[in-house]
Amino acid sequence: MLELQLFGVPRIVLNDQDIPLPLNKPVSLLAYLAFRNDWVSRDELLLLYYPDIDEKTARHRLRQIAYRAKKYGWANKLELNDDSFRWLVKTDLQFFQEALKAHQYSKALEYYHGEFLKGLSSLESPGFEAWLELKRSEFLEQYLAAVLKVARDLNEQASYHKATLLLKDALEASPFSESLVQTLMYSYSLKGEMHAALDCFARFCKLLKDELALEPSRETLELVERIRKGEQLELQTPQLPLQLTPFVGREAELKKISELLLDDHCRLISLLGMGGMGKTRLSLEAARQQLKQFKDGVFFVPLASISSSSGVVAAIADSLGFKVYEQAKLAKQLLDFLRHKHVLLVLDNVEQVLAAGLWLKQLLESSSQLKLLLSSREPLNLRAEHILKISGLDLPKGQASALAKIASVQLFTQSAKRLKPELDFQAEQQTIADICHLVGGMPLALELAASWISLLSPREIKAEIERDLGFLTGEWQDVPERHKNIERLLEASWKRLDQAAQATLMALSLFTASFAQEDARALSQCSLSSLLLLEQRALLNRHTMTSFEMHPLLRSFVGQKLAQDAELCIVMKRRMCEHYAKLLESHKELIYTRQQEESLSFIESRLADAIAALSYAAETLSRSSLETLADVLYAFYLSKTYLEDGFETFANCVNQLEAKDIRQDEKALVMHLRCYWLFFAQRLAKDELVNTHLSSLSDYFKTKPESPDYLLCLLIKIDMSYKEADYPNAKASYLELLKAPSVHHKDHQHVVWLGNLGNICSRLGQWQEAQEYYEAALDLAYKLQIPRLLAKTMTRLGDISADFGHYDQALDYYQEGLGIFETLDAQFDTSIASNNLATVHHVLENYGQAVQYYQRGLSISERLGDREGVALSYMNLAEMAFDQQHYQEAIKDYEHALGIYREINDAWHSVKSHALVATAYLANQQAKLAQQSLRKALKDALELSSDTLVLEVLFHAAVFLDKTLKDDPNLSFALIWQHPASYEDQRVLIRKYLNNDPVEFAGLELPELRSYAQTILAKLSKT
Repeated sequence: MLELQLFGVPRIVLNDQDIPLPLNKPVSLLAYLAFRNDWVSRDELLLLYYPDIDEKTARHRLRQIAYRAKKYGWANKLELNDDSFRWLVKTDLQFFQEALKAHQYSKALEYYHGEFLKGLSSLESPGFEAWLELKRSEFLEQYLAAVLKVARDLNEQASYHKATLLLKDALEASPFSESLVQTLMYSYSLKGEMHAALDCFARFCKLLKDELALEPSRETLELVERIRKGEQLELQTPQLPLQLTPFVGREAELKKISELLLDDHCRLISLLGMGGMGKTRLSLEAARQQLKQFKDGVFFVPLASISSSSGVVAAIADSLGFKVYEQAKLAKQLLDFLRHKHVLLVLDNVEQVLAAGLWLKQLLESSSQLKLLLSSREPLNLRAEHILKISGLDLPKGQASALAKIASVQLFTQSAKRLKPELDFQAEQQTIADICHLVGGMPLALELAASWISLLSPREIKAEIERDLGFLTGEWQDVPERHKNIERLLEASWKRLDQAAQATLMALSLFTASFAQEDARALSQCSLSSLLLLEQRALLNRHTMTSFEMHPLLRSFVGQKLAQDAELCIVMKRRMCEHYAKLLESHKELIYTRQQEESLSFIESRLADAIAALSYAAETLSRSSLETLADVLYAFYLSKTYLEDGFETFANCVNQLEAKDIRQDEKALVMHLRCYWLFFAQRLAKDELVNTHLSSLSDYFKTKPESPDYLLCLLIKIDMSYKEADYPNAKASYLELLKAPSVHHKDHQHVVWLGNLGNICSRLGQWQEAQEYYEAALDLAYKLQIPRLLAKTMTRLGDISADFGHYDQALDYYQEGLGIFETLDAQFDTSIASNNLATVHHVLENYGQAVQYYQRGLSISERLGDREGVALSYMNLAEMAFDQQHYQEAIKDYEHALGIYREINDAWHSVKSHALVATAYLANQQAKLAQQSLRKALKDALELSSDTLVLEVLFHAAVFLDKTLKDDPNLSFALIWQHPASYEDQRVLIRKYLNNDPVEFAGLELPELRSYAQTILAKLSKT
């Protein structure tokens, strides 16, 4: 078994063999990783070892240290990846801390072999040395506290000899510890060795005088007498300031504070946060809960009006009710007075007097039972300080029914009810939840917002906050002036920063939410230490180990500061555009490779800021960045099936640009973005919008046939024609596309288009021409020898073979294509190929194999986040369940698919899903639900102005009416049969429904499609 011993000189214990270690940087790295016992980021290690040299050199040196460390045979399990290091190994420190946590103090002492990492210093790494000094002090303090507990237990058990031996050993490690000396004297006296107690005292006096020129405390001088008499001074517990309103939320913070205060090793707790976060109120509530835990009292010390260390001493004395008998020696008298008191001091607004930190440290060192709970905007930066970050109250996330239980909603409601109790707060909860999000759960902002409830509705309050941060103002008499206005509150924090920190914050205000530290540094051009300093001052919060976030009100405030400097604002926005354009461009091609999942995930993690960068690029007319960002976002939205998001993003961008005075040479860029906008409009079945703009867009790009946008316009045109079964126009557009100058007749797109042409010709019954296009596509695919392209062509040929009923041939093509996709690890294409194979097996009634392939496609789509693929898989599974007369299962899968299509706003497939689930309801004898679904499907199809969809729904409606109302379906069938927009599939279904009898609709006068569809809709609307 391998164990690393960190106490004393570091060494390895391997199979009971003790191996001392060299005191060098590789061992220090291993010791640090063992101490952390988790993944440690490279950035953290760089800050630890090389904070002041350039990043490239620092990373190189860190790699060298890691390489040397891994060469130690016993460290071969050191793990390294691109971002972090880890070495999991058992250590005596872990055992020591586990024993302390379990209150097994005697056991803990068995693992303390001396100073933490003794001898390991002077490594020319100031960050590591500072950390090491901090931990040595921390662990020594833990050791001494354990010694005192064990010694007192031994004394209670009359094991005085063991107690004195333990205390004498501890004094070797900490000879100036008065607590140890006092306890040792107490042990000697209980043992009856009064001369030994006096000798101990004499040695301590001499050491203090010789080494520190100090005298023992008054308590130590009086200790012998107090031990003999058993006297103990008491302090009366004062009342804390009364609070006139109920305390809301903060359960997690209160629990953490309580745990820290009960921890004997924790003496100093700092609650850090921006102004207005409720730190004072939280500290008072925490203190109130601790009244019975501190036998000598809990005291509140307000410091808002204090500006000096001496003022802090006086404020503490005043709160304690301490009687001063010599003002010049107040500090010493106070130290003596508190030396043996079990007291909690709650110090408020400590940022006013950070210089008093060293005196507070002295106070803690002189009184072993005293604890400090501070509230501040900045830390004291003392080694013993335990920091607890205080941000906003919990924000609404879940269902509307649970909003009333959220702390931020509770505080707003509680504050508003005092002013307007008659308001229906239940009806306003969603708007109140929006207000909570706008102010980031800041308690002061919530109370200020609620103070307007007498004049404004919650909706109006929300609008005012969105319009102007200065709205958050109040006129209370019982709060400090700085808390009456959020802008003044934030201005106070702003003025405490130097110009460099202000510039950094202004740059960071451009981020929309949380941001990665590398993005922050690229945009603000600041160092990592600058970010950490802002975090220390509670102006940034740690979102994850490698990312930060800024409170929304602070971001709004700093954003206003940036807007006031027009020149700097443009520079920062352009810098953000360039950064995100460069960042996303590196992932553009990866979207179509085996790294698709990773690439899409990366882009999604930056999506909000990438959209913001696109908007800034449009605002500042940063042409190159705008084009790059648009191209990547288009590919991303398409891959993730975020159709509505894509439509909205490009609509906003186009509107931004068209509102500007665009030069003629910039018009092509605007039209390029309009192409993307219309593409998503077409996918969302916004046919009227597409038809309105497509003609002018096509005419524009006809004059620029070399532009890729010309091809995109033609593809949109083809999709619109294909959707309406207008195959002649689709074919003409494809032929036009193939003649375009920008088309390379030997690239993969050409193969795809040839296959599509073959498909259109087969729809037109031009079989020979179709076969020629298919063969040309396959020949070109073989010539190009591009595996992915060849596999796609195989898939296309499989589609055609299946259309013609050549299922064995289709299986061969699909299987060959699937094999290539699997070799390439092309997950997206593997999912499609799996669904294709499943469909053929389904037709052949090989249901077991079909289910396996459908489920495989489904699992891949779910993993990739391809919601369109997930919906398709459920549609296929539903159809197969229907064919096997498993109608309940079919309904469940159809409804699952329908839910996804609704989420992604795919109106076209939503209509088809409604029609199909209606058929399943009807088969399951749920006629009422079938009627409702058909009515919805037909109504939506008419609104989409899609003849093809209307015809498809009409077939299902005719079947329903035939089976329920005995309504003759022949007129519907005849209309479907004869209409040019009808798919051949519909004719096949009609034949199947009529038992393959020859169909003749002679003598039927066919009505106009839309008026007839409205007649059928009216029949479906009857109960």
